[in-house]
Amino acid sequence: VAEVRAKDVADGGDPKAEADFELTDRFIVATNDARIAVSKCGRAMTQRAFHAISGCEDALESARARYDQLAARNEAQGEPEDDASEILERAREAVVAAEACRELMWADPDSPELADDFIDATTPLTKSPNPIETAEDALRKRAFAMVDKCQEAADASKERLAKLVARNEAAGSPDDDATEELNAAAAAVAEIDSTKAELDGKSLDDESWNEAAAAFVGSVNTADEAMVIASAAFDVRDAALVEDAAGKLEMLRDRIAKLEQRNKAAGKPDDEASKDLETAIIAMSGAVDWQTRVT
Repeated sequence: VAEVRAKDVADGGDPKAEADFELTDRFIVATNDARIAVSKCGRAMTQRAFHAISGCEDALESARARYDQLAARNEAQGEPEDDASEILERAREAVVAAEACRELMWADPDSPELADDFIDATTPLTKSPNPIETAEDALRKRAFAMVDKCQEAADASKERLAKLVARNEAAGSPDDDATEELNAAAAAVAEIDSTKAELDGKSLDDESWNEAAAAFVGSVNTADEAMVIASAAFDVRDAALVEDAAGKLEMLRDRIAKLEQRNKAAGKPDDEASKDLETAIIAMSGAVDWQTRVT
């Protein structure tokens, strides 16, 4: 630039204008030197907090990994709209906010203020309890509640199974759809005991406990669905039996009426046949009474 200015003077340029240009050049150069110095200072001050930044980066990476695990666990639990899900969302927001500050810091390493922002955003994740620990505790409590609730459902399924078994035995355990569905339900209920035993053998601090809890909950839900299907099959069978019994009862009505006429024509003698007729009429009345209750 100075050589260009000198050439202008040699060519008859304006000395004052040339002096102004020289001042401008020096100002630009000085400003650039200042920028480099400030940038160096800012980078140095950022480096001064290197250990703090490094620790925060490690904490953030750990928090992100742990959050991803908790999010997967929450998804496995059905992501219910409850306090635990809200607490987990706050943990996600804390992690995302810290990650955003880290990106800004990486984009401008000469700004110690951005480093401070990153440290400030990450510090809550390094304390105890922190948002991740709070979310983990909330999900654990929810899991305990789900297990307790499922245990109650499991006990109810076992009671329903026992009643269906009794109904099936009373019907003679026929080789039909109802018996087949009953056997499937019995197998599903038996699986509950298997998954519960595996769950009881896990430590609460072990991540596999959550997997075992999910398996237990799943087995209870499967058994409940199987019981619904089996109960429906029994209802279909019972409906067919009721329809068949109703047809037989109608024929018995006609038969009783004819026997009454015959006995009346015979003068209603006080004999064994008349007594048997009275017994049949009483039995018939009882069947009709039960029919009204069923239908």
